Amino acid sequence: MFISGCMSKKTEPLPQHGMLWKITGNGLKNTSYLFGTYHKPGGMQVLDSIKNFDSIFSSVNQLICEFQVTDFLNPLKQKKENDFNLLKPWPNPDSTYTNLFTKHQKNIFDSVVNSSKLLKQLIRADLNLRPLSLINFISLSEKTKSNDNSTTVPILDSYLQNLATKRDMKIISLDSKKEFLEIKDSINNHLSQLDYRTEVDILMYYIKNKHRIDSLKQIYTNELLTTYLNQDLVSLGKNNEKLNSHNNIILSFLNNKEFMQFQKEMLINKRNNLWINKIPNLIKNNSSFIAVGAGHLGGAKGLINQLRQLNYSVVTIK
Repeated sequence: MFISGCMSKKTEPLPQHGMLWKITGNGLKNTSYLFGTYHKPGGMQVLDSIKNFDSIFSSVNQLICEFQVTDFLNPLKQKKENDFNLLKPWPNPDSTYTNLFTKHQKNIFDSVVNSSKLLKQLIRADLNLRPLSLINFISLSEKTKSNDNSTTVPILDSYLQNLATKRDMKIISLDSKKEFLEIKDSINNHLSQLDYRTEVDILMYYIKNKHRIDSLKQIYTNELLTTYLNQDLVSLGKNNEKLNSHNNIILSFLNNKEFMQFQKEMLINKRNNLWINKIPNLIKNNSSFIAVGAGHLGGAKGLINQLRQLNYSVVTIK
């Protein structure tokens, strides 16, 4: 009798497949749902493969998401420079493109600028953007030339938030502004400070290899989208890490794998731990639709497993 009473709850196998999960038990008054979203174009297609999605979404009275985009626009814009871990002030009297570029680098840079109206305008405006900031504008100018942004493709997260607004559903953010920005700062501060010369070297590395870099990015993006649409939680994490590692030009240049692991720990696992302390109270008395990036669902530290450890029943809906 004593041995039986001390036996621990049977451990369920880690989730491997599915983007929509039903949450019941542990005293819940109403059924809630957990849904893995895709933060890039193309994710909307997954809704076609989930039966009764509309009726399920309509059955709840609140949407719980990572954060509402409009709430974060201003704070993130103010901290945009910190996204590159630029810890030194710019511009600096002793650090300009004139003395940072070699003659050969200046010629390469000028040829890129002269091929783009956008870059010409930036240079004429004398904004003196830092080398790493310029990489984003070079990439943007390439997309503009190829008409990649001629049509707007809806993002799944925004679609769900707009749908909830139309249906007068309450929308709750799991990330507080303070928590999210503290995590971003922790990530930035973890990477060694870059000097201006290194920034120029990274800029040159991108310019010389941008076609190969962009081509691989498209391949990795397609692989990730296919994995998501197949609702494969196991492969999703691996493909997402591969894409993130490739997309971060600093880490590609420095080959810093340890930083990538730290970044994952902060952006995925730490946020999961913060969220799991909030979710039980949010769903206790309200039927909820929790929509977060699919990378937060699977694995031992994922939301599905952590909810199960709190004695909720979490089962996939096909």
